[in-house]
Amino acid sequence: MSHLDDSLDEQDEVMSYVSTTFSEVDAQSLSPAQVPGTPKLPVAENLSTSKEWRHPKFYWSDFVDIQVESMLYRVPRAVLQQSEILESNLDADKASSALYVNGITAQEMEAFLDVSDAREVTGDNQFTFEQWAGALATADRLGIPRIRSYATKRLTDSLNQLDPFDCIDVATKYRVDEWLFQPFLRICERLEPLSSAEILRLGSERAGAVCRVREKLFTH
Repeated sequence: MSHLDDSLDEQDEVMSYVSTTFSEVDAQSLSPAQVPGTPKLPVAENLSTSKEWRHPKFYWSDFVDIQVESMLYRVPRAVLQQSEILESNLDADKASSALYVNGITAQEMEAFLDVSDAREVTGDNQFTFEQWAGALATADRLGIPRIRSYATKRLTDSLNQLDPFDCIDVATKYRVDEWLFQPFLRICERLEPLSSAEILRLGSERAGAVCRVREKLFTH
């Protein structure tokens, strides 16, 4: 037998010991006998009605059905109670019918739920610009300032990497005035004048303002 085979056998023996040891430790740590003084919960049929045992934030027993386009979502009521728009409907409506929300897409609703969940669970570095924008659109439509502010902050750095005209479109769509300054500044400071397509995209009022600023910048 080679030295390599001897080494592999030794590794297998060590790993077998370690695995067994960890299993024994896990079993001991999960054993009720090793955890003295553990409070006893009510029996199962009374557990859901015993409010004293419920965590105030993370015991979700109440859900609301939301319809967006042709898609249904079952959302914890605690998430939607942050809504300035749905609050009265949630208080009045405990019925089985879903609340219909227009003005957003199913994709935007899904992005909103992903983002609101990730803040507490998985982190948010994996989301794309489109997902953040969808979450912002839904938070804006539902009137949830906390998620709207969160998504706005996460989008700000990404916007600086966009084409300035795309950035203005996004800022206008989601009504975030603070996103307008940097792209307009980039347009005003560039050497190329506005093209006819860009003038149409900006609109006459904004295009006129850009031209006046550019005139002052390049004549001094």
